Amino acid sequence: MRNTIAFPNCVLTTRDELVLETWLERHGADDAFLADIVREKLDGARVVLTLDIDPDIATLNSRIAFTLDDAMSDIRILAHCEPNDPLVGLTLPLMTPLGLSLLGMRTGQTARMTGQNGSVLRVRLERVVYQPEASAQSRIWKTDPLPCA
Repeated sequence: MRNTIAFPNCVLTTRDELVLETWLERHGADDAFLADIVREKLDGARVVLTLDIDPDIATLNSRIAFTLDDAMSDIRILAHCEPNDPLVGLTLPLMTPLGLSLLGMRTGQTARMTGQNGSVLRVRLERVVYQPEASAQSRIWKTDPLPCA
């Protein structure tokens, strides 16, 4: 059975795209289920430069609030880490169906994902609490201009 995740209006940074393409190249043959999800994500995504990403889009290393099937909201850092990482409870590994679903979503968007066991979940990005690209952009604009000679 083919994995099904609907990725409406997915937006990735060039860095996010590179991470997914690299994972696919290195590990895609080892995990057909996740490889299908990554291909769907890449095929349907609009890719923008890091400086051009809107601050309400979930990017790699963003701290995000999300819900599964309207359950209580959870806040995690979308990280490129192993599922059994020592920061369990703080991070959400990117290379999981849930992590891949949330990557590139805009605040308020909902996606549907079907897991390996056939269960269907509705994932909603409630808000982007922190996005590294937005933080970097604000630091760029806050720096003092160079003095004129």
